[in-house]
Amino acid sequence: MRARRRTLIGMRILVVGAGAQGVPAVAIVARQPAVQRVLLASSKKEEAERIVTRLGNRKVSAAGADARDADGLVALVRRELGGVDAVLDLTPSFCSLPVMKAAAQLRAHYVNTAACPEHLAQFIARQPLDQADAFVAVGRTALLSCGASPGVVNVLCRRHCDELDTVERIEIRTGFHSPSQRSAIKTWQPTWSPEQQYFDYGDPPCLFHDGRHEHMPPFHEPETYDFGGNLGPIDLTHHAHDEQYTLPLSIGKGIRYCCYKYPFEPAVATLMQTGFTADRTVQVDGVSVRAVDVLMQLLPRPAQIAVLDAAVQQTLVPLIADTRAHIRIDGTVGGQPRRLDISSGAFCDQAGKALELFGTANVAVAYAAVTGLLQVVAGGVAPGIVWPEQLDPERFVAIANTLGLTLASEVRRTAVGAVAV
Repeated sequence: MRARRRTLIGMRILVVGAGAQGVPAVAIVARQPAVQRVLLASSKKEEAERIVTRLGNRKVSAAGADARDADGLVALVRRELGGVDAVLDLTPSFCSLPVMKAAAQLRAHYVNTAACPEHLAQFIARQPLDQADAFVAVGRTALLSCGASPGVVNVLCRRHCDELDTVERIEIRTGFHSPSQRSAIKTWQPTWSPEQQYFDYGDPPCLFHDGRHEHMPPFHEPETYDFGGNLGPIDLTHHAHDEQYTLPLSIGKGIRYCCYKYPFEPAVATLMQTGFTADRTVQVDGVSVRAVDVLMQLLPRPAQIAVLDAAVQQTLVPLIADTRAHIRIDGTVGGQPRRLDISSGAFCDQAGKALELFGTANVAVAYAAVTGLLQVVAGGVAPGIVWPEQLDPERFVAIANTLGLTLASEVRRTAVGAVAV
């Protein structure tokens, strides 16, 4: 059953997390006329307050909070706002379940940009998803994995799989400038949560093949893929991501194969092989220390990157704008083989305009999350837990195109024995 659509007005939004995704998310959502109040909750209250001061929008306030404490989040919202229409969770995925629990208790919709491992494992095992019943009970929707990728990529897959009678395989490749692939000195600068990003590289990537899910070794099946344009050839490997978990089961149509490949990061591979792993503990002057904790203290925090001054941000614009997602879908129409090749910048291609509108160039993940949030709050989406490919793709695109940026994509359709169109 789908909820009725409603007119958006006087919305109150809780944004949890003041990192590389939370900063642009607050800037985007606060610009919406239908939004009345935005509360930015972070474990680092002083940092959140600095961000709010920098934004200079009276709708936005900051508060200290622990994302792992559901009851604390509920108490905070009731004290500061009375209640909220939606919770936008931009914390690492290991915080998802308590934030979801808080949203359900507040009778609010919920959106995140990466599903927690528990939900992904339950989904491919066809098991009930944690917290799904709680959202159904209050008639609210929890939209998981709604960023740029996963998120926009899933919506585009749904949009174009709908053109096909059957789907055989989906191959997803994302590419961006990776200086360490070409540099003699390998360094790594995380673009969002360092902990989450680092462990994603080390997690065994899931591959859907022969109609089943299977986990592969980290950095599986390396290839050099040419994205063309300013990106050119990029070294890719299979990567731990949400798309290959959810798309095969959501799309159906007989799909047998789905993969996700991501730029190989040689600095991270070297660190992991050296021993900077979650299970490695060393003794330093008689003190037991996790090697990976030392590494995390040395890395720049993503929020520092997100709030750089405009001049520095401007230098990042051309690098971010070259980011691309390439999707290849093989299937049939009327019994005849058909191939779809889709290319999109997933909002990254408009980094210059994003900087002008929102004060930061790297907004793609947050922009997609806000789009999904507005689509869910407006109604027409089933209560419970849903994935981006279960949204109406045309409505998602339409909403996205009203927020300041445009979701652009190019599609090449090829039939056997025919010229690409």
